[in-house]
Amino acid sequence: MRTAFFILCLTISALSAQAQNKKNADSYSFRYKYYNVYEHEMFKSLQQSTNDFHFRYSTGRETIVNVWKNNDSLGGTITNYIQRNYGHNRRKQDAIIQVTTIDTSLIQKVYELVSDTVIWNLPSMEKIKGWDEEFCGDCATTQFEYKNQNEYQRKRYKYPRNEIPEGKIINTFNKQLESLLQLNVKRRQFEYNLPKRGCYLHDYSGVCPLYNSFLLGYSGSARLPLGYSFSLYSQYIPSMKANIKTNFGISVNHRFNTNNSYDFSTSFRKNLFDQNNISYEYRQRKSDETIYRNHKIHCLLAMDKLSIGTGFDFLSNKQEIGGMFNISYRLPYKLPSIALQTSIFKQHIDYKIGLSKSFRVQKIREVFNANVFFERFEKRNDVGVGLSIYL
Repeated sequence: MRTAFFILCLTISALSAQAQNKKNADSYSFRYKYYNVYEHEMFKSLQQSTNDFHFRYSTGRETIVNVWKNNDSLGGTITNYIQRNYGHNRRKQDAIIQVTTIDTSLIQKVYELVSDTVIWNLPSMEKIKGWDEEFCGDCATTQFEYKNQNEYQRKRYKYPRNEIPEGKIINTFNKQLESLLQLNVKRRQFEYNLPKRGCYLHDYSGVCPLYNSFLLGYSGSARLPLGYSFSLYSQYIPSMKANIKTNFGISVNHRFNTNNSYDFSTSFRKNLFDQNNISYEYRQRKSDETIYRNHKIHCLLAMDKLSIGTGFDFLSNKQEIGGMFNISYRLPYKLPSIALQTSIFKQHIDYKIGLSKSFRVQKIREVFNANVFFERFEKRNDVGVGLSIYL
């Protein structure tokens, strides 16, 4: 059993690796006061531009390239931006915007690429035969905007594909510009150095690169009706490569009664990679003048909705070592999650089964977590409930 435990932990450790990126130089970032980032001046029409030549490019992935010319002077910027919800229950809103100046050694090449392209001769998307306008969550919309002293153009193409000649021209231009300016690299660097607090609107969905949850509330049972619990979890979600060094969790649960019986536990959890973690729990119980002490260590493999773990449970007052097995499953939306934890000893089996559900009270805009459980320990049964609020 010990061998199986260590093999599982090593397997989890080898599941993934995180790329490291250097910090981007020659750039500046600022928070924009409006949640609707599209109110920012960088989205204003180029019809208002006073430059002799001005070109704007975007691919719908929150990156914008601007290139302009006045007389013989060239300039350009790369803008990365993202919208954020942060603060208590994510009530505060803003946007993070980073503007990077295009290096002088590249700006002439970018200007020549833009000037020589045939994209300005392409018809609008609506006039291209066979262009599919259906939504594609993994595809980007390319947009060009151009103004000189004599004309103004703005063209938008949804999800260009190489099967269409016009789409192939657009994709070729996209690759050339991306290669020249390293747009994907700069985007990753931007995401890597984002503030760790908050949830971002990223690739059509909400992503929290570092999700901090602090819960405080009541915990009690039939045998031990008084009690409290609190927990703090700081969790990295790998959809965005944020610069995060630590993923951990800590929790405390204390139930007691007026007869000096109690059940106290504390646990520490450390993520290995992604949501896979190893944890240690110390639990001390007093019942019928007998004190029980458990030391538990287990390794958890987390999948989409299912989590499976294994480890050891050392009951120190009896000098017994048992094997642990944990399993939890997140049921579909609006249904509670279910979890089972077992410790198998030579003479008996301890286990706990519980249901939990988080919910929001709209009137006060607060999020709560409720749970119920049934537990069997040393051939004694107990049933309990808990209610906590996210702070």
